[in-house]
Amino acid sequence: MSVGSFAQTETPVPKEIMKMARREADKLAKEGWKPAVGKPEIMRQLRDVYMKMEYGTSDCVTGTSRRKGLDYQKTHSAALFGARKDVIKNLESYVESEFRQKAVVNREKSHEQTMTATRISAEQNLKKTNPDVDIFRVLSDGEIEVEIRILYEFK
Repeated sequence: MSVGSFAQTETPVPKEIMKMARREADKLAKEGWKPAVGKPEIMRQLRDVYMKMEYGTSDCVTGTSRRKGLDYQKTHSAALFGARKDVIKNLESYVESEFRQKAVVNREKSHEQTMTATRISAEQNLKKTNPDVDIFRVLSDGEIEVEIRILYEFK
């Protein structure tokens, strides 16, 4: 078995990743979550994310957002926007941590300039990013809840 973006190298999916994906997918299914239209089953979405996190070639940060509403398209758009903002927040935290750990001092750029450049670069790249996990459920009161997870890889 191989994963979408890893099919070129035929990377086998380790049993522990399949187990984690299946466990989370079963939990989400019991809570009424379904894959968004046109998306693969939840277990496959989760498996692909776990594979990217474990075997991806870059560092990565994640962003997650849940939104509720009566209109699916508006709710989905709001959740996607929220997940992208969460990625940027987590990326800024990662960059801040790297700055402190390495005590990097760039004489040409201040810390604030570096953070701003990181944010702008991420915002531009995220506009082209599709959700890695895209699921929804219909609540008892008729509202739709959408959850989106984005795995943002960078070098």
